[in-house]
Amino acid sequence: LEKIREGYDLVLAYKTKYQLVDTDGLEGARSEKFDYVISILGNWTVRVLSRLPYKNFNTSFRILRREKWLQIATKENRKFFDLETILKFSRKHFRITEIPVTFYERRLGTSKVSFLKEAPRYFGKLMWYVFFDTEV
Repeated sequence: LEKIREGYDLVLAYKTKYQLVDTDGLEGARSEKFDYVISILGNWTVRVLSRLPYKNFNTSFRILRREKWLQIATKENRKFFDLETILKFSRKHFRITEIPVTFYERRLGTSKVSFLKEAPRYFGKLMWYVFFDTEV
């Protein structure tokens, strides 16, 4: 909340450390390095194509001002919603900043997101929003 009090409209969290956890909760035991590498490459791709300076586009850890939120219209309702929000806040020249967080791999359950299914869809939407969508 400190950054919101400083006048920022959107505060994004970026991962400073990606802590791997095994099924017993022991740090560093399970190898999820593929997911980590994909996240780094994906965020780099989004940063380059969108020309936005932020470190992490795919984390839902964020806080935003309600009055600014009401000034944008989002269309997405799935994973791309996070990036759509950042893009629209940026295009409206709202104040955006980042704060560091430690990200822990999930301990229970498994992800229902399939990289092979989601990556092409995400990339297509990225191209649309960056190069063709002119909505502010």
